[in-house]
Amino acid sequence: MTDYKQKWYYPATHTKKGLYLAVTPEEKNELRFLSYGRAILNAGETAPGRDLTGKEAALLGLSGTAQVEAGGETFTLNKHDSLYIPKGTEFKISTREGCDLCYLEAPSNLEAPVQFVPFESVKDDKSLHFSVGEEALSTRREVYTTIGHNVKAERIVLGFTYGESGNWTSWPPHEHATTREEIYIFFDMPAPHFGIQFVFTDPKEMELVVPVRDGDAVAIPRGYHPNVGSPGCKIGFIWAMAAIEPVVDRDYMKGVTVLEDYKDVKFID
Repeated sequence: MTDYKQKWYYPATHTKKGLYLAVTPEEKNELRFLSYGRAILNAGETAPGRDLTGKEAALLGLSGTAQVEAGGETFTLNKHDSLYIPKGTEFKISTREGCDLCYLEAPSNLEAPVQFVPFESVKDDKSLHFSVGEEALSTRREVYTTIGHNVKAERIVLGFTYGESGNWTSWPPHEHATTREEIYIFFDMPAPHFGIQFVFTDPKEMELVVPVRDGDAVAIPRGYHPNVGSPGCKIGFIWAMAAIEPVVDRDYMKGVTVLEDYKDVKFID
């Protein structure tokens, strides 16, 4: 019997210092394109960037403030700000006060500029920030897309969700295995808060049902993937995706299939 917890669940990915990868494509996790890691620096530290030959990258601010040199410019990333770094671009991360950034990589042959996405440009844009779900069903949450149609990229799509206390998110159960693979990274969930993540192709025999806490990550190469916060927990998670077919599969809703029993439930208000 396959142990999907060993395949898809990555606990406490936020415990190292420096710029590093915590999840990379491999046979075990069934990912083909998407890598996830962190850039966690103490005050006054600098981290050299990774080699982006044939790869694009993205950063999302989680805490603190970082200065990122890329493409001949310096960008200041605060919480929820994002930066897209195209293939072959040299970059460097530094911080005066300390920082924690989510870091992504995916293969790319696309010619594109460095693109900075301040959170201020996202939170008031109704095409990038929307409320989802219903209070009566305990599914209400806020969804923010930081790297989507607003950014020229080849594979990476990036955003984050905050669910209301004890609510379900990623609901109704949906999957998009033909168009995008995904990693969930849980954040802003200080102990003792936790959630439960589900990943399954058959609701009668779920592959993965696992408690998730701040810093945990779950690879989602396929399957439906709802989650729920524990009582009092406003579950927060980054959803990082890589398009299967370059560019065209970056469309957020392309290839989405809702579990048959829930097809009458609104996916987006």
